[in-house]
Amino acid sequence: RGVFVQVTDTGQLCLWDAPSASSQQRQGGCNSTEDPLGGSALSASLAYEGGPAVEDVQDARLIGLASRDVATVQLLMSDGTMREVRLRSATLGSDEYRAFGYRFKKSDLRGGVGPTAVIARAATGNEIARQATGIGS
Repeated sequence: RGVFVQVTDTGQLCLWDAPSASSQQRQGGCNSTEDPLGGSALSASLAYEGGPAVEDVQDARLIGLASRDVATVQLLMSDGTMREVRLRSATLGSDEYRAFGYRFKKSDLRGGVGPTAVIARAATGNEIARQATGIGS
């Protein structure tokens, strides 16, 4: 599985979690190429199977896009710990972004530990954006 970025003919920037770039088995969403981050430095989407309690979730994945000013992305977990998320460059026209994807450990989910927020940080370590996930709180 991977995170794939696509620009459509209709002016949408789409971010997909999929087995391959051409797969029809993909999850994600699209935003306008004019403002793909919706005025923030970060846009993330959490998808999961099972629930609603975290310990009943069988599989959970997070995908997202961040501005080029974002040096690191971390996940704040419900037990107070942090998970580092690997970023990769995504160039769209003359704009640069950081794409990311994260699959949660089954042991965390079984233990009731879920992601409460996605945090974007500048190179200085200062928080520049935060987005709640809606699960694990």
